[in-house]
Amino acid sequence: AAETFELQKYAIVGDKAVMRHTPSREMLRLDVPGLAEKRPSVRIGDKIFAYDKGGCYEGFVHQVEEKAVLLKFSKKRMMGWNSPVRFDRIEFKLGRTGIRVTHQGLDD
Repeated sequence: AAETFELQKYAIVGDKAVMRHTPSREMLRLDVPGLAEKRPSVRIGDKIFAYDKGGCYEGFVHQVEEKAVLLKFSKKRMMGWNSPVRFDRIEFKLGRTGIRVTHQGLDD
Protein backbone atom coordinates (compact mmCIF):
# COMPACT_ATOMS: atom_id res chain seq x y z
CA ALA A 1 0.00 0.00 0.00
CA ALA A 2 2.89 2.36 0.72
CA GLU A 3 4.22 1.92 -2.83
CA THR A 4 0.81 2.74 -4.29
CA PHE A 5 0.79 6.02 -2.37
CA GLU A 6 4.37 6.81 -3.40
CA LEU A 7 3.60 6.32 -7.09
CA GLN A 8 0.25 8.09 -6.98
CA LYS A 9 1.83 11.21 -5.60
CA TYR A 10 4.79 11.08 -7.98
CA ALA A 11 4.50 13.46 -10.90
CA ILE A 12 6.77 15.09 -13.43
CA VAL A 13 5.76 18.60 -14.48
CA GLY A 14 6.95 21.43 -16.69
CA ASP A 15 10.15 21.20 -18.73
CA LYS A 16 10.91 17.64 -17.53
CA ALA A 17 7.56 16.27 -18.78
CA VAL A 18 9.03 15.38 -22.19
CA MET A 19 9.17 11.99 -23.91
CA ARG A 20 11.15 10.97 -26.98
CA HIS A 21 10.55 8.07 -29.37
CA THR A 22 12.94 5.13 -29.32
CA PRO A 23 14.62 4.51 -32.71
CA SER A 24 11.95 1.92 -33.62
CA ARG A 25 9.17 4.41 -32.65
CA GLU A 26 7.47 1.55 -30.75
CA MET A 27 8.06 3.16 -27.35
CA LEU A 28 8.67 6.53 -25.74
CA ARG A 29 11.60 7.19 -23.37
CA LEU A 30 10.98 9.35 -20.32
CA ASP A 31 13.82 10.46 -18.06
CA VAL A 32 12.65 10.08 -14.44
CA PRO A 33 14.47 12.15 -11.79
CA GLY A 34 15.40 9.97 -8.80
CA LEU A 35 14.88 6.65 -10.61
CA ALA A 36 18.49 5.52 -10.06
CA GLU A 37 17.93 5.97 -6.30
CA LYS A 38 14.66 3.99 -6.54
CA ARG A 39 12.59 7.07 -5.71
CA PRO A 40 10.11 6.53 -7.20
CA SER A 41 10.19 2.75 -7.41
CA VAL A 42 8.74 2.29 -10.90
CA ARG A 43 8.07 -1.22 -12.20
CA ILE A 44 7.12 -2.83 -15.48
CA GLY A 45 3.32 -2.72 -15.78
CA ASP A 46 2.86 0.52 -13.83
CA LYS A 47 0.42 2.90 -15.48
CA ILE A 48 1.38 6.34 -16.61
CA PHE A 49 -0.98 9.22 -17.24
CA ALA A 50 0.22 12.08 -19.42
CA TYR A 51 -1.79 15.31 -19.43
CA ASP A 52 -1.78 18.15 -21.94
CA LYS A 53 -4.30 20.64 -23.26
CA GLY A 54 -5.79 17.88 -25.44
CA GLY A 55 -6.62 15.61 -22.50
CA CYS A 56 -5.25 12.65 -20.58
CA TYR A 57 -3.42 9.72 -22.19
CA GLU A 58 -2.88 6.38 -20.46
CA GLY A 59 0.18 4.28 -21.12
CA PHE A 60 2.21 1.54 -19.46
CA VAL A 61 5.82 1.08 -18.35
CA HIS A 62 7.40 -1.61 -20.54
CA GLN A 63 11.02 -1.31 -19.46
CA VAL A 64 12.86 0.33 -16.57
CA GLU A 65 16.40 1.59 -17.15
CA GLU A 66 18.77 3.27 -14.69
CA LYS A 67 17.50 6.82 -15.27
CA ALA A 68 14.58 6.40 -17.68
CA VAL A 69 11.51 4.31 -18.40
CA LEU A 70 10.28 3.06 -21.77
CA LEU A 71 6.55 3.53 -22.24
CA LYS A 72 3.85 2.40 -24.62
CA PHE A 73 0.58 4.11 -25.41
CA SER A 74 -2.00 3.05 -27.99
CA LYS A 75 -0.52 2.41 -31.43
CA LYS A 76 -2.63 5.21 -32.94
CA ARG A 77 -1.41 7.63 -30.30
CA MET A 78 2.24 6.56 -30.68
CA MET A 79 2.19 7.09 -34.45
CA GLY A 80 0.43 10.46 -34.11
CA TRP A 81 3.04 12.00 -31.84
CA ASN A 82 6.33 13.48 -33.05
CA SER A 83 9.41 13.67 -30.81
CA PRO A 84 9.87 15.39 -28.53
CA VAL A 85 6.41 14.87 -27.04
CA ARG A 86 5.71 17.54 -24.40
CA PHE A 87 3.13 17.28 -21.65
CA ASP A 88 1.99 19.55 -18.83
CA ARG A 89 2.07 16.76 -16.24
CA ILE A 90 2.97 13.05 -16.09
CA GLU A 91 1.82 10.83 -13.19
CA PHE A 92 2.60 7.22 -12.25
CA LYS A 93 0.14 4.71 -10.77
CA LEU A 94 0.83 1.18 -9.55
CA GLY A 95 -0.12 -1.36 -12.21
CA ARG A 96 -1.84 -4.72 -11.69
CA THR A 97 1.36 -6.61 -12.52
CA GLY A 98 3.09 -5.17 -9.45
CA ILE A 99 0.13 -6.09 -7.25
CA ARG A 100 0.03 -9.64 -8.64
CA VAL A 101 3.75 -10.16 -8.04
CA THR A 102 3.45 -8.86 -4.47
CA HIS A 103 0.54 -11.19 -3.68
CA GLN A 104 2.26 -14.15 -5.32
CA GLY A 105 5.27 -13.56 -3.06
CA LEU A 106 3.03 -13.54 0.00
CA ASP A 107 1.30 -16.78 -1.03
CA ASP A 108 4.57 -18.72 -1.56
